[in-house]
Amino acid sequence: MIKIIKILLLAWLAVFLQSSVINMVSPWGLMPNFLVIVIALAGLREGVSSGVWAGLLAGFLADCYHPPTMGLFSVGGTITGYLTGMARDRIYREQLLSQAALTAVLTLVYQLFVFFGRDGGTLTSYPGYFIRFGLGSALLTALAAAIILPALERWTFGKR
Repeated sequence: MIKIIKILLLAWLAVFLQSSVINMVSPWGLMPNFLVIVIALAGLREGVSSGVWAGLLAGFLADCYHPPTMGLFSVGGTITGYLTGMARDRIYREQLLSQAALTAVLTLVYQLFVFFGRDGGTLTSYPGYFIRFGLGSALLTALAAAIILPALERWTFGKR
């Protein structure tokens, strides 16, 4: 029960940081996706069901901050959580580099759903968006994950 409360708190903090603080200091419009980091934390540690629930929860909290696209972040977070849980046994869970690489790929998947769900997200405009924002945000997310993921894992799940 304590793990669930901690994941809920981390998801709320990620949505808060993503929606307010990071938007003000994002260089060139690029920002790390803290929601994906929280979803990856739950999915890598606990498996598919925890990843899906963390993704749904984090996505719902993000939807509450962005009512015009209600449901979009929930779908993206749920699919991201599912993919994280599925990749759990296929990557090296103890190696930080593989976790950071996975969060970069998950960021691109998450952004794909968010981009096409918004107004004006067309197939012809996606390559420009991908080059302009997708790759940079994925790289920043991987860097942020490499820095904060070990501390979040220790705080949420305790020492191994």
